[in-house]
Amino acid sequence: MKLLEPTEVTMDKLTSIGYGFFIPIFFIMTGVKFDLWGLVQSPTALKLVPLLVGSLIIAKLGSILVFKTAFGWRNAAAGGILTVTTITLVLPALEVAKSLHTITQVQADAFTLAALIVCLIAPITFNTVFKLRPADQVKERVVLVGANILTVPIAQKLSRDFYDVRMVTNSAEKYQVYNSEFRELTLMPELTVENLQGAGYLDADVIVFGVKDQINAQLALASRPLTTARIIASFQDPATVLR
Repeated sequence: MKLLEPTEVTMDKLTSIGYGFFIPIFFIMTGVKFDLWGLVQSPTALKLVPLLVGSLIIAKLGSILVFKTAFGWRNAAAGGILTVTTITLVLPALEVAKSLHTITQVQADAFTLAALIVCLIAPITFNTVFKLRPADQVKERVVLVGANILTVPIAQKLSRDFYDVRMVTNSAEKYQVYNSEFRELTLMPELTVENLQGAGYLDADVIVFGVKDQINAQLALASRPLTTARIIASFQDPATVLR
């Protein structure tokens, strides 16, 4: 398809169809055809599994040396182990190999089981070995102005390990709705730059204005000279433009 140089819109549609339909079906069918009992009954193929697991790990050990220059030995080892999870490469390669009759179904099952084992142990090992460095533990301060279906999901998705998130709203109704879900939510009846600055909300790394278009525009423009934070303002109406 890429050789035909499709437009960006066509590529987006092809990607959606591929990842949303064909690729999931491919992996589901791979699981359906996986014969664990047949593999257990073949001692020769079963002996391949630990050898293949070891090979998959050894093949990615070189990445640890690359990661070490930036992350240190401990986290480099954790990252190198995480790169071992290559089931998305192994399974298509096995389909090609079976089509060429270079391996049997039992041998393919041994490869599949090895890839599954690696995909199970690698993330667990990463979570055990990886440790945040002091520099990584400095959280980015994020302020979300407005409590609604735009800002609340953002606050919930931002990891507490990397972000210090605060939220402020001028709606008593929204405060009652979301206060139980988000503990760092503050009710401020009047959303003005002076009030935000007085409460320390302009002392942040990122400020997101997600109220109404006009309020967002006014607050964003008025806040710009008073803070070094990155300012993001949401606009639902394209006619509302910051100048």
